[in-house]
Amino acid sequence: MQSRSRSHYLRKGGQNRILTPSQEQSLNRFIQSYLNHGQLPTRGVVLGAITCLRKLEGKPRPSDSWFTKWWKTQPIHKITTKPIARDRISAQDVKEVKEWFKKYKEVVEKYQVQRQDIFNFDETGFRVGCPKGEEIFVPLDVKEGKDSLPL
Repeated sequence: MQSRSRSHYLRKGGQNRILTPSQEQSLNRFIQSYLNHGQLPTRGVVLGAITCLRKLEGKPRPSDSWFTKWWKTQPIHKITTKPIARDRISAQDVKEVKEWFKKYKEVVEKYQVQRQDIFNFDETGFRVGCPKGEEIFVPLDVKEGKDSLPL
């Protein structure tokens, strides 16, 4: 068995190039466009876009480990949203509240929910079915905070 030199294993970059530079630029523009339209570019969204680019070339989806290494080389960073706070902000919008109650009444009527089947409680002190913050990928100039992210 032939032994390989140490320098063979120490080479960095290039062996696993999955995207062309123009595809990477397109993905960064896609992320910016997503934000501009009030959407959050999650890992799934960005990886889905990469998968679509690869599919056009007849190539398979890249691995999760490749994605983790790739995004660190891009002019983007990962921040975590706070979805519960985001929901509370929209709850202060009168139009949103009226729409919520309209849909609520429709569901109550559709499923014939009785008054005794409805519980009212304050969520203070516990959470039921609340996800953790969501990881999103944004350009380097976007900082974490309510003024930076679309709500």
